Amino acid sequence: TVLSAGDHLVLIRNGHDVRTNQPVPMPVAVAELRDAVVGMVDAGLREEMLNTIEVDHPRQPFDEAYFVGSEGDTGVLDGSPAVPARSFDRRALAGARSRRERAPDVPAFLDQPLEAAPIEAVTLGDLHRFLRNPIRHFIERRLEMRLPRKEDVPTGTLPMSVGGLDAYGLGAQLLEMVSTDNDTDAAVNSWCDLAVRTGAVPVGAAGELHLRRIQLEVLELAEQARTAGMRLGERAPLLPIDLEVQGVRVVGAVANALDGRGGDSGGPALARFVRRRPEHLLSIWLDLAIVTLAYPDSGWRGVVATRDERGGKHKVQGVADVGRVEVSGIRLSYADPLAAAADALEVVVDLYRRGAREPLPLFRKLSAATFADPGRLSWPDQYADDAEMLVYGRLSASELSGLPVMEGDPPGDAQDRLNRYAQYLYGTLESSTEPVAGEES
Repeated sequence: TVLSAGDHLVLIRNGHDVRTNQPVPMPVAVAELRDAVVGMVDAGLREEMLNTIEVDHPRQPFDEAYFVGSEGDTGVLDGSPAVPARSFDRRALAGARSRRERAPDVPAFLDQPLEAAPIEAVTLGDLHRFLRNPIRHFIERRLEMRLPRKEDVPTGTLPMSVGGLDAYGLGAQLLEMVSTDNDTDAAVNSWCDLAVRTGAVPVGAAGELHLRRIQLEVLELAEQARTAGMRLGERAPLLPIDLEVQGVRVVGAVANALDGRGGDSGGPALARFVRRRPEHLLSIWLDLAIVTLAYPDSGWRGVVATRDERGGKHKVQGVADVGRVEVSGIRLSYADPLAAAADALEVVVDLYRRGAREPLPLFRKLSAATFADPGRLSWPDQYADDAEMLVYGRLSASELSGLPVMEGDPPGDAQDRLNRYAQYLYGTLESSTEPVAGEES
């Protein structure tokens, strides 16, 4: 085909799946041809050639991209035929003009809060799911909707490196094995053998180096977690919970994952092979508050062990670029732990009730960042998920920070809803807890 071409050779392929819109890998023959063509030009022009040799066409013929100029000129859409168009389909042009004339305003996801649904009882697990993502919880629980999940694009190539979700999966697997097996060496050997046999890492020395880095980071995380009192390698006893908070019955169980020290009875703990996120501290805070109210005669504390939020790296046992870990402990305010626990649970249950009526402007990461620095707002940030974008993606950063406080919103001095709810949740978290000395690393 290449040798028989005259003036031009045009190859057409599918760039995205017609069902899911996920990218489709380039066929090997096309990729080899592209590399051969790019290799024929001067080295300084190859990057430019890569950007121009392949044209990504919109799938729909009425897309505006077919009728605008290369510099973004509106062209024939506004009756300027001097600007060359990529399409000469008059019916598609009429469709593109019709889309362009639509009202640009996107209606709000919800005009007003829904009627309050009676909540007589709630499980502790449901409160945890709500705190992890209040907006998604409203969509899935109250509206009974399910957002589509991203599909992994299968690949037939061998891995050359391990990073991102692949590294997380391997690290989480090893941490789980170390946490449930007293024989750490046996757990590590089994994990390494499984990773190699399943093709999760590159073959040879490269794969061994990636495994070694993950192994050192997980073992450091486990060691510091044990130093802070976590019961890794043994089954933590469960503490049954059955409380009434603001007329709502809260039931469930909390794992007493810490050993007793200094007169304490232990408490909840969390060890995850992920970067520190606000939801981790919220989870321990909720468990700590509820176990304090259920068992008020004992002193309790909580510990969170994760990878370093800042992504720091250091050298361990001669291996460079090993990720740092972060371990921290908290207690409820020493002055009156029962009062602090009661305040914490009242705020969580109140937010849960409010979150059953509307998608609260309470975000997984943005709210914590806004509370820490009210003057700095990054939206949409790289951590906004599908649920947050579905509800608030139409708003710019200034519009989101300018949402007026509504009647019945929580008390506070913030004049917008984003900061008001951030202060309500994270302000209570800050005022009701204190760090445990010697458990920050």
